[in-house]
Amino acid sequence: MTHGSWRAAGKLDTRMGEFNEQFLEDPEARLNLIFDYIALGHYHRYIAINDHTFYSGSTERTSFNEAGYSSGYILGDLPARQWAYHQISARPMLRLAPIDCKNKTLDEIMPEIAARVSDELAGAMVTLELQHLSRDLYLQLDLAAIDKLFPQVFHLNKQLVLDGATTNDQNSSAQELHELGSLREEFSRYLAANTEGALPRAELESLGQKYLAEAETTEAEA
Repeated sequence: MTHGSWRAAGKLDTRMGEFNEQFLEDPEARLNLIFDYIALGHYHRYIAINDHTFYSGSTERTSFNEAGYSSGYILGDLPARQWAYHQISARPMLRLAPIDCKNKTLDEIMPEIAARVSDELAGAMVTLELQHLSRDLYLQLDLAAIDKLFPQVFHLNKQLVLDGATTNDQNSSAQELHELGSLREEFSRYLAANTEGALPRAELESLGQKYLAEAETTEAEA
C-alpha cells in the first residue's frame, strides 16, 4: 500500500497538482519483487495500472477536478487474485457550460446565468464559470443574487475569469481564476453586493475612498 502519483502510468496523468506532490516509482522494478496486490492512494479515480496494481478511486469526491469521476471501491480476493471495482452513488458534482461575458452588460449576463438553472442541479455541487469578465463588470457582479438563482444546489462554486487571464495549464478547466483587484476596487464591489438600496451607497463609497486615500498617504510617508 502506498500513496502518491504513479510515475510509470504511461499516458495516464495521476498527478493531483498539489504542492510537494510525491511521485512513486514501480516498487516491483526497484526491488525485483512481485507483489500479490499493490493498493495505490492519492489519485481519486479508478485506474488499473496492471492486473494487480490499482488506484481504487474514492467513496466521495473532494475537488471539482473530480467532476465526472465515479465513486467506489475495490473488493479483492488475494488467494484467488481476483479484484472487482464496485461503483457507489455519491453526491452529483456538475460543471455548467461556461458563459462568455466579453462585451456584455450585467443585464445580459444575469438571464444567461438563470438559463443554466434546472431540476437536475438539486442537491448537487455545481461549478459556474464566467469567462472574459471586464474589470468594471467584475465589480458590478452581485454574487448574492447569483446564489439566489440556485437555491436547490448543495454548493455553488463560482469561477470568475477576468478578460485576458491565463493559466499554465489551459486544459485544467477547474482551476480557480478568481482575481482580486485593488483595495478600492474590492471595497466598491463589496458595497455593490451588500447595500441593496438600504444604505446610502454613494455616500459610503465616497467616504470609504477618502479614508483609503488618507491611509495610503500615511503609509507612503511612514
